[in-house]
Amino acid sequence: RNLTVTALTSVTGTLDCNGSTISLGSGATDNTKGLRLNDAAVYTGGSASHTIGQIWGNGGTANTANTLTLTSGTTTIDGVGGSTVALRLNQATALTHSSGTVAFTRAGDQILSSDNSTARTLYNVTVTNTAWTQGLYYAAATSFTLTVANNLTVSASAQYDLVYSGSTGVDLTVTAVTSITGTILCRTGTISL
Repeated sequence: RNLTVTALTSVTGTLDCNGSTISLGSGATDNTKGLRLNDAAVYTGGSASHTIGQIWGNGGTANTANTLTLTSGTTTIDGVGGSTVALRLNQATALTHSSGTVAFTRAGDQILSSDNSTARTLYNVTVTNTAWTQGLYYAAATSFTLTVANNLTVSASAQYDLVYSGSTGVDLTVTAVTSITGTILCRTGTISL
């Protein structure tokens, strides 16, 4: 069965999505909507399309392990939590990309955050945000290396800014195709496309 939650989904045990289409707090503008992973939480994405307002993998005690396994389909993150953060992961969050796509689609800015600068790997990343001031970028205190294990797409009118503090850049590796019809600002980090 499909699942739609209009406010916050707070996981302490296990949420296994199987082949269900999932919508969790779509269009979030703060931490009252989206997906929150608490201490020892396990989110298993399955294979269908997911739309999530924001993902907060740091919802319990700081640096306590939780597990985020993304769908092998598309995870669309179309909102933000507090401080404009769209994806925030505890340094102990075990992230598995499942060869799926993560699409950042908000009309406005979205921030990526990985506590303690823990390196992360996603499979396909699509940036289609519009009406932005800075676009998709990184939290000021959490520079981290992102590897896109397949394709990166930055669509027309979208911007991906590889910055986390002032003009200091972050490192990015894309192992397959990088398609840019919008803007990508590479800054001072090490870039491999």
